[in-house]
Amino acid sequence: MGNICGICKTKLSGEIYSSGEDILCSTCKQIVQINGKKSNFNTTNVKKALKEASFINPNGEHHFLCYYTGIPCKIETGAKYDNASLSNAFDLTFDHLEPSYGYGVKGEDLAVCLNVINQIKSNIPATIFKDVIIVLGKCFENSDSSVYSPEFEKEFRDVLHKRINQ
Repeated sequence: MGNICGICKTKLSGEIYSSGEDILCSTCKQIVQINGKKSNFNTTNVKKALKEASFINPNGEHHFLCYYTGIPCKIETGAKYDNASLSNAFDLTFDHLEPSYGYGVKGEDLAVCLNVINQIKSNIPATIFKDVIIVLGKCFENSDSSVYSPEFEKEFRDVLHKRINQ
C-alpha cells in the first residue's frame, strides 16, 4: 500500500518526514514546521486545521481549502515580507476561530484561511464573521452606501451584539 501523508493523505515518494506520530509529505512538513513554531500556534492545532482543510479534487490534485470560502489556498512556504499585499491574497494562513485578544493562548482552535479573508476577519469571532460580512455586503450593494441608514445601523449592531450576548 505504501506510505501516505498523515495530513493530506497523498502517497509519499522520496524522502519521508515524521512529525510526532504522523508521517508527512515535504509540503505538509514545511507548513507544520513554519507555523507550529509561532508563539500563538502549536503543532497539534496546525496539523488538525490542515487535516480538516485537506481536499483532493476529481483530477487527483491536492488542495487546502479556506474554512470560510472553500477556495483552494496557495501554498507558499517561504518567508513573507508583505502579508497585506493583494498579491498574497490567496496564500494559506491560519485563523484563530475564537481569537483571544493578544493571541497569547497556544491551545486555540485554528482554521486554514485565505490570507485576504484572514486580513478582513481580524479579531471577529468565527461564530459571527459570516453574518457580519453578509450585513456589510447588503450595505455595499447600495450604490450610495456612505449615506446614513438607521435600518442598516440597527441590523449591523444586532449582528455584533450576538457576540457580546453569547
